Amino acid sequence: MSRCPTSAYRRKAALVVFAAIVIAGGAEASPAYRSPRISDFLGAVNVAGPEWSRYGLGWCRQDFSWGAIEPENDRFVWEEYDRMVESVHRCGCQILPILDYTAPWAASREGDVFSPPKNVSDWEDFVEHVVARYSRPPLNLRYFQVWNEPTVKTGFWHAQSDDEFFERVYLPAAKIIRRYNCYVVFGGWPCSDSIDYFCQMLDKHKAWQWTDILDIHYFENSAWQTLYDRYIKTGKCRGLWQTEIGFHTFPEYIPNCYLRALHFGLRSGWKFTDQYKLFWYAFWGAGPDGPKCLTTTGPDGKLVPSEHGKRLAIMNEVLGGGKLSVFSNFTTQPKLAPALTEETATALGFRVGKDRIVVALLIDAATLEQHPTTRLAFRLHHRLKSVALVTSTGDRSALGADWRSGRMQTSVPMSKVPLEVARSWGKEWQVAVGYIVLEM
Repeated sequence: MSRCPTSAYRRKAALVVFAAIVIAGGAEASPAYRSPRISDFLGAVNVAGPEWSRYGLGWCRQDFSWGAIEPENDRFVWEEYDRMVESVHRCGCQILPILDYTAPWAASREGDVFSPPKNVSDWEDFVEHVVARYSRPPLNLRYFQVWNEPTVKTGFWHAQSDDEFFERVYLPAAKIIRRYNCYVVFGGWPCSDSIDYFCQMLDKHKAWQWTDILDIHYFENSAWQTLYDRYIKTGKCRGLWQTEIGFHTFPEYIPNCYLRALHFGLRSGWKFTDQYKLFWYAFWGAGPDGPKCLTTTGPDGKLVPSEHGKRLAIMNEVLGGGKLSVFSNFTTQPKLAPALTEETATALGFRVGKDRIVVALLIDAATLEQHPTTRLAFRLHHRLKSVALVTSTGDRSALGADWRSGRMQTSVPMSKVPLEVARSWGKEWQVAVGYIVLEM
């Protein structure tokens, strides 16, 4: 394909995109809304396959490498990426392309793909070609991530300063993505650099004006509260994602972290389907990395779930199959309030479709010692088919239901649920995870 960052090309491409949007009834100035499902929230790194549905994963994340797509100036190679996108869509998933890194021929430091491009116009031309191609039918991608962990400290940005990333890469790309009525995902701000510094840089360059999704990597849930208060609640940006999280062996990390983040999004007012997401790193890994990922390869060559994968599959079984919303018409004894912070005992209520209510109990050792049984009381309009306790690994036991004065009460023996490590950096945190599942 010929080189074409010209105004004539842009006018023609814009008309094609506009026509496609009108025909498809597609993207508007703001992302469309429908009530979220668990698959809207869950993603992973690696190309999606048919087995992903078992885990509720609706999104994958992959590099769209400048050097691979445009190995020489003006020569574009699309076939591998076209097949990738089509394969992901056949699996019922969406793909988040990462526009990265500098093509070796375009690098300001010879052969260094993490250095800034010599000419910003070469980078703009690459971004324009990719977004123009993949935003139109039949591929219809709407979200594009710009770079990955773009700070000097993390090692994926080799420049004199982080300011250069915003000036030479991020803002030029973001403006092109917006021109195609697509959404800009920040390039995964890394935990090697603080959230305060991230906010400082977003404000210094007014980059929040060109950012739809604030994306961070490997932060605690408290970072979401900071970014929500500063940019989402105020209407400056639209969504919060972590497109890399995990890659360790703490068995209860997924339910302890994910359930809190999911409930936080729902109770904060989930305004469009893709507003909140978590992507585990990675879906598959081998050798010593296998237990840190969601799956690995078993002795027979087939994929087997890690402890993380087992827990994610159970979370999908419990919370999958319907639209999600907050359920708050219950009380607990001891009193457990919704909590985003990962080291607080909590009870999180979810409504799944029309026929299921789930209360997730995340109880620490000290609370269990004082309260080996958690009592729940619900106000319900209908009798139940069943009430059960489901552990994070899928063990199920029936619970009694006592109806008194229009309230259903049940007692949950949480002391019988195993305590497992949810994290061990800083102070070790152990948690017992129990899903109280009410079927109507």
